[in-house]
Amino acid sequence: MGIKKLFKVLLGIKKPETSLLEKKYKSRKFRPKGQIKKDQLAEKKLQTKKTKLSARKKLTKKVEVTAKKTELKKNVSSRKKSDKLLKKNSAKKKKKNVNKKAVKKKTSKKVLAKKKIVKKKIKVSQKSKSIKSDPRGSSPKPIGVITHYFGKISVGIIELSASLSSGETITIKGADTDFTQKIVSMQVNHRAVDYASKGDQIGIKVRKKVHVNDKVYLLKK
Repeated sequence: MGIKKLFKVLLGIKKPETSLLEKKYKSRKFRPKGQIKKDQLAEKKLQTKKTKLSARKKLTKKVEVTAKKTELKKNVSSRKKSDKLLKKNSAKKKKKNVNKKAVKKKTSKKVLAKKKIVKKKIKVSQKSKSIKSDPRGSSPKPIGVITHYFGKISVGIIELSASLSSGETITIKGADTDFTQKIVSMQVNHRAVDYASKGDQIGIKVRKKVHVNDKVYLLKK
């Protein structure tokens, strides 16, 4: 230590700077030979270890950040794909609904046209043809026409042109059909009914097979 530094220490201007080596060997008056070099080497090793650890930490952080970025990119791409698929599916569904609506409209128009033609035919046939009297002595009265037939459950659907009630007897006549039966039960819009008025479409159980446009007559007692 120089004289100037000693004066400064004595006057209280500046405290002496003590290194790690001086602290280590404070109590000793002298250091052993080669100890300074050993201590310096140890300090250098510690510094290199610290630098290596800091470098490793930086690398691990970089790796973690890159992994997170790649995961985010994958998630974004998968979300975009799913959104595209949903849009495509929604567009397809809309097209299908539009097509279904158009088909329903066409079928409804066709059904209405068929019904009108059937009604006209019935009116003409009622005027032109004279109906044979029943062997029991009762004259049959036209009350409707067969519009549909479900063979599996043997149910015929009649579009009524006059009122009808359960318990009455009817005859169904056509090109290949001619039989009489009593109405035990009938349904309107899948509901059991005892009475149906003009213009209703009723479903009844049929003994034999019937065909579309077959005529239905009511037998008076």
